[in-house]
Amino acid sequence: MTTETTEVEELVDSAAHDDHHDEEHLDHPTPKQYWLIALALAVLTGIEIAVPSIDALDGPVGVSLLFILGGIKFGMVVALFMHLKFEKPLYKMLFLVGLAGALAMFIVVLLTFQAI
Repeated sequence: MTTETTEVEELVDSAAHDDHHDEEHLDHPTPKQYWLIALALAVLTGIEIAVPSIDALDGPVGVSLLFILGGIKFGMVVALFMHLKFEKPLYKMLFLVGLAGALAMFIVVLLTFQAI
């Protein structure tokens, strides 16, 4: 039984010193902070839902506001829920390169079909 216990302890010890928990990682949010982030996202979503019904925000102003709110929510989800904020710079760069490529492809498709 002690051999099994020793093997388990070694596995736990090696997992604790895994690359995923090296010094480059910052502390992740606590459960309370996750709930606050979720509340902030819910409030932003509520504002997004209300914007089209406000006459003063009709037209380009409302659309711009919706894009800004969507960008803020996207950034919060990517940085905090997807843990990109806490990852190594290489992972952040790979994500940004992929995002830039996807946006470029989207624009090319829109231009191809003369949608913009």
